[in-house]
Amino acid sequence: MILPLLSEDVVWYGPATATFLVQFAGDPFDGAKSDVRVRFIGDRSQREERIAYFDPILGAWKATLYAKAGGSYRAVLIRNGKEASVEPTEGILDLDRADNVGIVLAMPGRPDRLCMDTGVPWVGLGADLGTSPTADKVDELAKAGANWVRVTTPAEPWADDSFGAVMDAIAKRGLGYTLVVPKDVSSAWRRYALARFAASPRLIGWEGDPKLSDSWSRPTEPMADPWDGLFENRPGPFVVERSDLSRLKALRAVLKASEWADWQSPRRWRGEKAKGVVESDRLILAAIPGAKLTGVPLADGDYDLTTVDPATGASTVGRTRVEHATLDLAVPAERFFVLRRRL
Repeated sequence: MILPLLSEDVVWYGPATATFLVQFAGDPFDGAKSDVRVRFIGDRSQREERIAYFDPILGAWKATLYAKAGGSYRAVLIRNGKEASVEPTEGILDLDRADNVGIVLAMPGRPDRLCMDTGVPWVGLGADLGTSPTADKVDELAKAGANWVRVTTPAEPWADDSFGAVMDAIAKRGLGYTLVVPKDVSSAWRRYALARFAASPRLIGWEGDPKLSDSWSRPTEPMADPWDGLFENRPGPFVVERSDLSRLKALRAVLKASEWADWQSPRRWRGEKAKGVVESDRLILAAIPGAKLTGVPLADGDYDLTTVDPATGASTVGRTRVEHATLDLAVPAERFFVLRRRL
């Protein structure tokens, strides 16, 4: 089975959130005038820095830490480059070993394939939950065997924390995720979304910037960073790495295959979005070129199998049957496939 999100060879610790009950003059969502970050200092002098976000309900600044070193951390609030004289309500933070965490990267020497940070091949199994994701839908996908989900943030969710509950469910279930930030939102919301929802090893990619979408048609060019201009310094260990990953053909195949959930023919992939969410018994499996799948857990039954050339969009449609609740299948080189159960 090659659908892991955790390998024993690479260990992550966290999450731990530092909360500072303090408010500063001015608009807390204006990152240009109020650049607030948290510096985490470990018991072995290791340092990590994360962008903070403002919780308007609690009236506090927060930042969440994942790290490759466990132990105790002291959190220091930094505003516009200067330390603030306030302590976090949690005191000293203890980072315990994380469950179901690992980074999905480009496979060394094979930019059309993905793997875990341990080198173990990674295949995306999941669906696009669109603009109305819920924690229940995340749970349903996870129970059906998914390891990845695509979610779109609301425009300004700080008055409604339902999207936070969705992200909590993703973390609890150990799913990788693609974060879609609508392109017409304010820079303040982009910063908030980055600080609150993107500081996780589970982040596989993000979308929302027009340059990002346009670059998919020119995958050999450098990826435009949708966060460019918002931060002078590296915002964290995950988002910068995702910038290169998001342009990969392999990830594009996974995104496209999972986005067009309610399709009847491959033409619909090119411009017609899904209507609703993929049901668990119709879960789509999108595999990267050349992958060899062994023991993939799927319900018994007949499946439509569409093989697609990502360069031209040319496709062939066939059928396959799953028995004994597992699937063994090899994907042709330079192709990816989409599998959908026939009801």
